[in-house]
Amino acid sequence: MREGVAPGGKRLYPAMPYPSFSKITDDDMHALYAYFMHGVQPMSTPAPTTRLPFPFNQRWALLFWDWAFAPSGQYKPDPAHDAQWNRGAYLVQSLGHCGACHTAWSGFRRARLQPLQFDLSDGRHQRPLVRPNLTADPGSGLGRLYADDIAAFLKTGHGGGLVTFGSMVQVVEDSTQYLSDADRAAIAGYLKSLPPRAPNGHFNTDSQAAHQTVRALRTGDVERPGAGIYATYCARCHQMDGAGVRQKYPRLAGNPVVLGPSSASLVRLLVEGGESPRTQGGPESHKMPSS
Repeated sequence: MREGVAPGGKRLYPAMPYPSFSKITDDDMHALYAYFMHGVQPMSTPAPTTRLPFPFNQRWALLFWDWAFAPSGQYKPDPAHDAQWNRGAYLVQSLGHCGACHTAWSGFRRARLQPLQFDLSDGRHQRPLVRPNLTADPGSGLGRLYADDIAAFLKTGHGGGLVTFGSMVQVVEDSTQYLSDADRAAIAGYLKSLPPRAPNGHFNTDSQAAHQTVRALRTGDVERPGAGIYATYCARCHQMDGAGVRQKYPRLAGNPVVLGPSSASLVRLLVEGGESPRTQGGPESHKMPSS
């Protein structure tokens, strides 16, 4: 869990997020062991064989990767912050391993362990979704969301007019919906405290360009063909003004994913479609059709 070494000395690839799990406290590690040993039904299904081309199939080389890049050491509370902030920081940085996807570190790992890139036309592989910015950037980040919105998002997959998609659906369904309210609030408070980084995009409800686009949608302005396509295929659920429908369809106006630096996630959603999470006490799950 902490060093990425399986029984028998086999080194694990950091797709298993042991660099984050190294921060797990001893008490939580013992609790995990007790749960795995006594709370999980054993199964005899063997793990699938890892097939990587040379030199990436040389697991011994991970010794040097770990030495150079993998952090170590349990989480140490920051005395400059209160207990709730430290609880949120601990959950995000260790058990939640949010940074495995939502930081430059995740791209750094992919660049060194996933060197092959495939476009959307390749049926065997798909390019990964671009993970949203979790800092307080008011454009592509969490700056315009309230802490309660983030906590609700972790519980039901809906919050602040946003709806989770892609691999985060499984995270909500299988993990964060089962957190306590206190832990979700701690995570939200910690994320809201992160200073803006990698700013991108901005949202202004008084933007003249935005109002012109909405008018084009309503009048069918042929000089704005994108508006016509949106009105035909998207506005039925997401509304002409992009406001969406609360607890049902996400808003697109000012959506951090829409304002992000890459359109890869939007293109993939258009091509493949998606489905909102199914959670206990959460809104009904809805599907977005593929194109």
